[in-house]
Amino acid sequence: MDVVMEDLVHKIGQLDEYQINWEKLEKTGYNIGYGEPYLTIWGEVIAEIRTLLKKHTLEECCERLNELTDRYVWLNAVLKYADASLVYYRGLAALRELDERGRNLAAGFIIQAFDNYIVKVNTEFSESWEQFGMKSENEMFQVLRALNSLAEFYVAYSYAKVSVKKDFEEESGLSEELCEIYSGLVDKNYMEMKMNLIFNKLSASE
Repeated sequence: MDVVMEDLVHKIGQLDEYQINWEKLEKTGYNIGYGEPYLTIWGEVIAEIRTLLKKHTLEECCERLNELTDRYVWLNAVLKYADASLVYYRGLAALRELDERGRNLAAGFIIQAFDNYIVKVNTEFSESWEQFGMKSENEMFQVLRALNSLAEFYVAYSYAKVSVKKDFEEESGLSEELCEIYSGLVDKNYMEMKMNLIFNKLSASE
């Protein structure tokens, strides 16, 4: 962890040299324009923080970084922002466990999730949580919501299959095989899911 932390501290120092108005940036939700000169180093810093937060708690990361440097008053807010961005990663924890225990079962779950929750709705699907090795119906719903939210995002922004796979790997932490299956299902069901999004949007506006 120390080597990774030292590299991260170095990049944080590089980022700080840009004299960013951190209070203003935080109010925008860290919405950084493509023309900003620090966009690349910002992306690297957030990516490394997210990697650490996948293995350690927010408190542990804050404590260790503050031991290495206490010069950056804006850093804790950025750490909290990065931690909040892992909502899908944490929501898919049960599926990662399933992936490790039995990839075929995990693959089957993803396929069934598209058939019974994401593309179409089977109101009885959640009752099969024990069949898929989930600890509870609530845990299964947590996984389904994460899979669905990401799929809706990819369809809404017209992600190509290769882009879905790359982003889903980062967001989920699942094996490459499962990410290939997931991205393939998003691609296969793209038009039907797009129509669902349009219909739901029209219904909400009535």
